[in-house]
Amino acid sequence: MMRSKATQLKTIGKMSIIPGTFNINEPVIFGTPIVMNPIYFIPWMLAPTLNTAIVWMAFKSGFLAKIIAIPPWTMPAPIGAIIATNSGTAALVVLSSIVVSAIVFYPFLKVHERQLLAEEKAMEAKTKPATETVTEGGLDAVRN
Repeated sequence: MMRSKATQLKTIGKMSIIPGTFNINEPVIFGTPIVMNPIYFIPWMLAPTLNTAIVWMAFKSGFLAKIIAIPPWTMPAPIGAIIATNSGTAALVVLSSIVVSAIVFYPFLKVHERQLLAEEKAMEAKTKPATETVTEGGLDAVRN
């Protein structure tokens, strides 16, 4: 989001990077907005489902160790996963889940970005005053 061309998404991305690191995602959820936004309905449902399946398979296959501790919810995800399982492979699973979520959300983010850019362009055209400069008797006058 921080590399978005749309001003709104770029601002939300900058504002949410630090809170998002600590699992505080309300700036993104309500600032983008993702809640009640039909564009994000499919990825909002699909990404957690895929991530749940990935983590479930990792546990069932024995790739991930059993959970032995419950870290605070504000612990950054890879670190919290390592603490919870006492295993570094948990961080790999968390990072793979983050990549899966990014892949799922990316096309929908681009659609939303195009809409916002069109809105920004329309607002810019609407607020830009149409002026012309006319020379009258050696003086420059501006007519609206």
